[in-house]
Amino acid sequence: MPSAWTLIDTSFPVFTGKERTRDQIPLILNYMYLLSEGLKYQLSNLNNSNWNSSALDNLKLETTADLVKQMTSATEEISGILNRLNSLSASILQLEQDIGTSERWQAEADRTMEDLDDRLADAEGTLMALEEVLQTDGDGGATVGSEGKILNLVGNVYLNGKLLTVGGTTNAVT
Repeated sequence: MPSAWTLIDTSFPVFTGKERTRDQIPLILNYMYLLSEGLKYQLSNLNNSNWNSSALDNLKLETTADLVKQMTSATEEISGILNRLNSLSASILQLEQDIGTSERWQAEADRTMEDLDDRLADAEGTLMALEEVLQTDGDGGATVGSEGKILNLVGNVYLNGKLLTVGGTTNAVT
């Protein structure tokens, strides 16, 4: 391996111009080989002891300045993306809560509608039963059943446990 002093003495081959190209090429290749080996040796032996501290600090700044700028920019971009993701996550959570509330309201409305449908069906059944039993005579009286009894109904009247309000007096006339 060449020493550092040998590299100083290594110089490009000098040609007189009378050499043939075929003779010059091996000399140039040999010179390039020596330069390559010397460069490998020098670069592999560089460390903190080969540099003065200010030159090393300047080299560090020069080699890392662009990287620091890029990392700072990337950090800011990532921070912005994280903020947008957090905002989006909060919006999604709010939407999920709103959907849950809407589903509960819809279920409650469905139960109310089913209850109203049941009550309507009960009321229709009660009215149909009353139509079969009562036939009014137009004077506040009614004919009950097929026996022809006349009733004047007043106040609250219950039929099969259900409250019916009918105007008139409660007198049974046979």
